[in-house]
Amino acid sequence: MSGELSLLVYDTRTGRVVDEWEMASQPRWSRRLSAPASLSVDVHVPDLEHKDDMWALLDMWRFSLALVEDRTALVAGPMISADFRDREGAPVLAIECGDPWSILMRRLCMAPTATNPREAASNVQLGPNSLAGLAAELVEAALDRPAGDLPLIIPTGLPAGSHGRVYNAFDLAFFGERLTELSQVSDGPELDFHPLLQDEGATIRHEVRIGAPALFQAGEPHVYDYGTTLSSLDVDFDGSRNAHSWWVRGDGMSVELLYGYASSDTYTNAGWPRLESVDSSHTSTREQELLDGYATANRDTYGDSIYTYGATVRWDGTDPSGRQTGAPHIANVRLGDHVMASVQDHPLLPDVDLVFRVLGIQATGQSDPTLELLN
Repeated sequence: MSGELSLLVYDTRTGRVVDEWEMASQPRWSRRLSAPASLSVDVHVPDLEHKDDMWALLDMWRFSLALVEDRTALVAGPMISADFRDREGAPVLAIECGDPWSILMRRLCMAPTATNPREAASNVQLGPNSLAGLAAELVEAALDRPAGDLPLIIPTGLPAGSHGRVYNAFDLAFFGERLTELSQVSDGPELDFHPLLQDEGATIRHEVRIGAPALFQAGEPHVYDYGTTLSSLDVDFDGSRNAHSWWVRGDGMSVELLYGYASSDTYTNAGWPRLESVDSSHTSTREQELLDGYATANRDTYGDSIYTYGATVRWDGTDPSGRQTGAPHIANVRLGDHVMASVQDHPLLPDVDLVFRVLGIQATGQSDPTLELLN
């Protein structure tokens, strides 16, 4: 069974819930592995007697919204923009929100008190550690910046390792960019800022989930049955980035250019035409290990077409008649989880049990959500 959705307002830096707003329409939200979440919601503006209470909380970034069902947070993050149009009828405010990753995309990767990016003391030096451990160190370094506190739960006990990083301040890159880059190297960690409603509904926090390298649930996969708890299964074949040899441009120009390289003959030996590509998204990188890591990750990811699936599933895991089936409520599906789908009589796919991983979740209100799946 589904509970009612509510919209909580909370202090971005402390997580303290300060108010609850009434929604005027079904909210639209999405979350994805290693990427910012989003929430789009229309809220009713209070009557004249209470409008000042809302006005006091309409400080973008300072205050955040959390979409909650019962005691479970579905998505949460800072208000980034709000739009009000003075028209006839009930006054409504349209609000767009991000999540903590959005904040880290606006926080420069520098030492805690740095102001001069040319100074070596302004650099951020991490490690030795595992790649997952480096991700945790990056988040901690972001929180160490002035007024940098956020209600994040950073994991401990991650695997040890020998990796290190020196992030030069003069690159003027953001912590969110550095996290993205770290997730993109070969065996880089998957990341998820998972929202939590705690302290009997008084506080919103985010659990920083870091894979080593992948995120997954303990226990058995979630099970859906095509035609009942899984109403439709779209398939996307994307070969637009296919290549079997990858060059990654690093720092430098002309004959001084640094580059990473990785190649495989697996697909060409099986009959594919040779495809080659250049990745120019790491042109400030100077470390050969990193450039080769990006090239290896691209080769492993894009050697073949990427097959992703859009699965429309039942919000509460019941069948169309409302009977319990064993499929999960959407609040119990986390990014990275494994899903098994029993597929019979699909218009394209063969009759088979498929195992996927959840890359993303998106929904409008409590209508049946769509899971982005990778086979």
